[in-house]
Amino acid sequence: MSSVSPRHLKLALFALFFLPGVALASWVTRTPALRDMLQVSVGEMGLVLFGMSIGAMTGVLVAGPAISHLGARKVSALGLVAVVVSLLVLALAASLGLQYLAMAGLAVFGLGVGLCEIAVNIEGAALEKATGAHIMHVLHGCFSLGAVVGAVIGFGLTAWAVSLPVHLVAMAGVIAPVVVWCIRNLPAATGLRRIEPGAVLHAKKPSILSVVDARLLMIGVVVLGVALAEGSATDWLPIL
Repeated sequence: MSSVSPRHLKLALFALFFLPGVALASWVTRTPALRDMLQVSVGEMGLVLFGMSIGAMTGVLVAGPAISHLGARKVSALGLVAVVVSLLVLALAASLGLQYLAMAGLAVFGLGVGLCEIAVNIEGAALEKATGAHIMHVLHGCFSLGAVVGAVIGFGLTAWAVSLPVHLVAMAGVIAPVVVWCIRNLPAATGLRRIEPGAVLHAKKPSILSVVDARLLMIGVVVLGVALAEGSATDWLPIL
């Protein structure tokens, strides 16, 4: 971490929490427009939205092993590139009225956010440990702030009758260069698993019982409940 400016690192982390919030709100606020351009029923729209759930779960599940092998910086980059690409795919799907392409775009979006969120949280935790300063609450606040900003932009562009594809392409164009700057200001080695020579021969694979206990299961139940409520509201309230 010594090769990275602490000030630039903090700014990069603030932005890396802020940008996914902006991207998420950018398409959520335009969900009715996406439905209309795809010309789908409520049931078909549910299938389209299911793409994000598939992508998000995949991203969360593969993020840990990916960070161990690639480092948090590379996984953050992969996740954010996926988010930018997904906005372009959604814009194309809306323009062509292709339901399954929109579903694929949301799956890529969910995958990118899942990867990025785990990676930048690890970066934030590492920075807290290195500096002794508590910043995680501020970082998560940046995501919420990004969602508010993205929602305001979405409402404004809807009121001005700006088309959904133009909106999403413009957001991708704004986000992409900021992502490049942010990734350049992250340390390269955070999260990498360092294995000593010969350690693999003697390592024992942990059992599921060794890493799961009652408290962890209860936390999982709470997070599942919150995720179901938040996901339902995110997907359907804009349409309602």
